[in-house]
Amino acid sequence: MEKIFTQAIDTIFKKPILLVPMAIPAISAMVFAGKILIDFWRSGFDIYYFANFDISHLIYAVMILFLIYIFFLLMDGIMIYDFTLRGNIEIKKIILKSIKIFPIFLATFLLFLIFYIIVILPFSFLATLGTYGIILMFAGIFFVVLFISPVMFYILPSTADGKYFHRALIKGANFLRRDLKRGFYLGLLFLLISLGVSLIPIVGTFLQYIFLIPFFIVVITIYYLKEEKGIEYSIEVEVKY
Repeated sequence: MEKIFTQAIDTIFKKPILLVPMAIPAISAMVFAGKILIDFWRSGFDIYYFANFDISHLIYAVMILFLIYIFFLLMDGIMIYDFTLRGNIEIKKIILKSIKIFPIFLATFLLFLIFYIIVILPFSFLATLGTYGIILMFAGIFFVVLFISPVMFYILPSTADGKYFHRALIKGANFLRRDLKRGFYLGLLFLLISLGVSLIPIVGTFLQYIFLIPFFIVVITIYYLKEEKGIEYSIEVEVKY
């Protein structure tokens, strides 16, 4: 696994174009947050500003940001998959493929999200048991996220490989079942780095989008190609527009 991490780091630094798709939802989120802060400032920091905030506009904005995030997450997954598989990046082809399979990937992601919420929901009731209950709740959620996050990343190369909807979810579940120790290791590393990066004010969230997520997509994709297709990855790339 150490070799795959080294290859992933080399790939990200030598081919920064792989970071571009996830930069777009990051910038979109920052622009949205910036607009709210500017409006709050223009109101003279009126404490009633948020009380009078139009919730419907907020919901629409969050939905749009969510769709932007999912689309460019898919696009980044396809770009990384094509790069690691064929050694070249064809921007036009990647965009067209992303548009074509976006509805399927969105449905897959939503199904995964529903499952994620169903699994986590029971832990919320532990909060009613007091301090120890709250500690157990966060511990339970932590371990659920720890094991589920590798499955989420595994869905991306599976989808890029033509394994849509339930087939992508099954691929992710099989990865965790087949290699629980490695899944635990990847999930733990992702969570710890995410928590560490998120502590950096403002820049932390941006770094999560444009570096951390693409990095783990590269890691999982290299592993996917090796385990599912028997392909050893090497860093050589040609970019076509």
